[in-house]
Amino acid sequence: MDKELPSQVTMVIEDILNNLNGLDKLREEVIALSRKLNRMSGKAIARMVKLSNEKSLIEEARQIKRTLDDQLKNFTPIFGWNTVNDGLEEFTEMEILFAIIMQQNLPSPQSLDIPSSIWINAFCDTIGELRRVILRLLISGKVEKAREYLETMNVMFENVIGIEYGKHVAGNLRKKVDYLRVTIERTESDFLHSMLGNQIQDSLETNEE
Repeated sequence: MDKELPSQVTMVIEDILNNLNGLDKLREEVIALSRKLNRMSGKAIARMVKLSNEKSLIEEARQIKRTLDDQLKNFTPIFGWNTVNDGLEEFTEMEILFAIIMQQNLPSPQSLDIPSSIWINAFCDTIGELRRVILRLLISGKVEKAREYLETMNVMFENVIGIEYGKHVAGNLRKKVDYLRVTIERTESDFLHSMLGNQIQDSLETNEE
């Protein structure tokens, strides 16, 4: 056996351990950032659903995303996107919902620097959030605005019907699309009931006059 081999092995192993320790620390930092991004994006979404001012929360979430992007540049393929999937999906949902409410161009996966699989799942989740927006509008008596968002929901849903990939490619996309069909039907039913309620109320007020 080469007399130098033991010392060579020790040196190589020490270098590997130093590298793995660094990666492990980086992974913990990335996970913490992802969780923070998830929370902040969720708060912004909740504000938007309530039709409240959310711009400061959105900017804070965007700053966290920029920091996360910088950290991911040092990541290795062994971790992959799954490590930060939840945070990035919630962030993407926030950006899509914000664009719809503010009537801006829909952000693409490229513009957000997000994998397509995460984007399409977030897109489906946004359809569900629009149901909550519509219900808020109906409660406030803003029927026409609710109608606009219902039309948007249907357009979005029509574009994801029939998309089928395995979980290894698109996560839970198939289940989300199936669930959205029920969500759309419930929202249309709620909208119709609200319209009928308004018509009855108008009729009663007319008769009283």
